[in-house]
Amino acid sequence: MLLITLLATTFMSPGFSGSQVQAAANSPLRITEIMFDPSGDGSKEFLEIYNGSNTTVSLAGWSTYGVDYVFSSGVSLSPGGYLVIARNQAALRATYPSANIVGQYGGKLKGGGELVRLLDSGGNVMSSVYYTYGGAWPSAPKDGGPSLSLIRATANESSSSCWAPSSALGGSPSVGNSVQGGYGGGCADSPYLTVSSGGSSGGGSGSGSGAGSANGSASDGSAGSSSDSDDPEQAKKKKKQQEKKKQEQKQKEQEQQEQAEEAARIQQSEQQNRKNSRLWWGLGLAAVLVIAGLVGWLLTARILRKRQVSTILSKGKGQKTKQPKKPKQPKKKTKKWFRK
Repeated sequence: MLLITLLATTFMSPGFSGSQVQAAANSPLRITEIMFDPSGDGSKEFLEIYNGSNTTVSLAGWSTYGVDYVFSSGVSLSPGGYLVIARNQAALRATYPSANIVGQYGGKLKGGGELVRLLDSGGNVMSSVYYTYGGAWPSAPKDGGPSLSLIRATANESSSSCWAPSSALGGSPSVGNSVQGGYGGGCADSPYLTVSSGGSSGGGSGSGSGAGSANGSASDGSAGSSSDSDDPEQAKKKKKQQEKKKQEQKQKEQEQQEQAEEAARIQQSEQQNRKNSRLWWGLGLAAVLVIAGLVGWLLTARILRKRQVSTILSKGKGQKTKQPKKPKQPKKKTKKWFRK
């Protein structure tokens, strides 16, 4: 119920209305690793972000949802590069001194599951992951150990089938992911935003001022070439492509929501089973104690009764107690008043 409530409140939040609810198609950046439940005091939590586009992206004004962080004006990410934001920057750097850690976020990642998003400077969703554990999601990253890692950089981060536990304990912040085997069945790729040599977007929906030249062409066609605006056929094709992308993204969000609800139901069922198991164990223990007390009371009563009977029998077999003799009374002498 907690996960379903969180999902409902997130999608009904005023900060995520309209197009912002759906992740932007072909974003230049993507969340690729989540360390949400590390061992110890939790100070080694982190989020990893990867640039899969072919252009350097400025993250000035970009932010995250789920944990509180706003990127400073001097932060940028080159093509094929990784960066990390951490819960405790000093603690994570002490363990991974070569990691590209750019800052420290407020709050913490929830061990039971949470919606995490990367937003550009305009508040548009660039990457979105609703992770949890168990069910359709890997359970190994829970309670310390490996991180939750995208199986490949091109995989669709919104799909649970594209995530796996990291091979290394503690994860691999700001380097390529190495994951455990047996995962990735049914995982589909999702393209990144690319920029052609002429400066127009190869993808569909770059937006906001924080994505450098990758945002040179908006998805609505307002910054497109003059040939697109002059040719009605091209405009129709472009519109159809945009509608198709919106439908695909909507379907992805719906699948993600269904997976989160299913995971929540599974988690709730497991918690209820654990509660029922503890209840039955408690009732069983109480019954054992009651029976043991009753048996002990019966045994004690029987022992006491045997002792009482044996005491009575021993008294009956013993000698009779002698009654003390009464002292003899002296006979009174009577005077003879006459002689025979």
